[in-house]
Amino acid sequence: MKNRKVNVRKMKLIHCADMHLDSALATSLTRQEARRRNDELFETFIKMMDYAQREKVRAVLVAGDLFDSENGREAVKKKVLEAVAAHPQVDFLVLSGNHDGEQLFNTVPDSGFNMTVNGNSLPKNLKLFPGAGKAYRYGNVVITGLNSLKLPSNLHLKPEDTNIVMMHGQIDRFGSFAGRNIDYLALGHIHKYKKGSIDSRGVYCYSGCLEARGFDECGEKGFVLLDTAAAVSGRGVYCYSGCLEARGFECGEKGFVLLDTAAAVSGSAGSGTENIAAESPECGTARKIAARFVPFAKRKAWEITVDCTDIVTTPQLYETVKMQIAKRALEEQTEPADSQDMIRVVLTGAKQSQAAYDMDYIKKYLEQEYYLVRLKDETASVREESGFEAYLEKYIMDSDETEDMKQEILACVKAALSQN
Repeated sequence: MKNRKVNVRKMKLIHCADMHLDSALATSLTRQEARRRNDELFETFIKMMDYAQREKVRAVLVAGDLFDSENGREAVKKKVLEAVAAHPQVDFLVLSGNHDGEQLFNTVPDSGFNMTVNGNSLPKNLKLFPGAGKAYRYGNVVITGLNSLKLPSNLHLKPEDTNIVMMHGQIDRFGSFAGRNIDYLALGHIHKYKKGSIDSRGVYCYSGCLEARGFDECGEKGFVLLDTAAAVSGRGVYCYSGCLEARGFECGEKGFVLLDTAAAVSGSAGSGTENIAAESPECGTARKIAARFVPFAKRKAWEITVDCTDIVTTPQLYETVKMQIAKRALEEQTEPADSQDMIRVVLTGAKQSQAAYDMDYIKKYLEQEYYLVRLKDETASVREESGFEAYLEKYIMDSDETEDMKQEILACVKAALSQN
């Protein structure tokens, strides 16, 4: 059999999604804060483009919802086109999402660029995905965009290529991806980084959003950096074994990696062992593409829950809040919250009757440490009745009433107290 020469392309790509530029941001922020935050979302988008050009990234893949609305402001869309044109060495592959729709650039007036789509002039390095199954080839790397909620039956990907497929939506609604020669499935719609295996060849990944727009988008935000240099050999994997024992707060499983060269003979892992190349999300890829999440957001959103049941004074509450913020960072094994971050503190539990919190005091001092602070009181008030109830019980039982009458009165008193 004659070997066919493949034009192997080594290159870096960025997979991102769900920027939601020009959002209303009315849920968590004031009008002024929302305007400022929208500016920051765009600044991070530009910063990512600068990173791509500086790091010689060949293309940025946007897996849907670049804009928050299909009917977004023309001025914002024009700013995006100008940013794309200002980075000519980087291709910008944009898939439509459920928010911005397939006609996301159709309302932009003539911008003076040298590529025309539907009567609109667009930068040459802007690549769109009209219809289903449009693909762009870079040597042996093929990037296909699907504007549908299911895999088309006529989608045929060559096994000798390195195949990247872009889609927007819930992965469990698309149908099976196994056996379709997909190396990397670049997904959008879920605003949190998530990855997993498709089959022994491919992986899927949600890049998450680039910046948090509210307190429902907590955690690290950024993009996924892809490197197709792994396609040259198509054989090896890398793996960090991790440490053998935790020396401190090094959370998670610790141990070693068991290698079995017998698997190389049959091509399958032995009984009771883990097929690293196919199954382990922590040990290098993949087969043809190396993928790494890059935290990139200017600000991180945190939501901290504090149980106030045993907290009585304002200083107690303030110290507990600070302790819970630090604890959350340890749990997530991430950098502690800093002056750039947005914090929402939710107070829960049964607040005792003698508890008195100066919320303005707490907010004032937290605002000296963090960019934006929100306090939400969801506590339930509890009356301190145990002493009063004991006094009434003693008073009733010491009275001259009959025993039956004492018990009847006591039952009525307890019933009345339980209803208040």
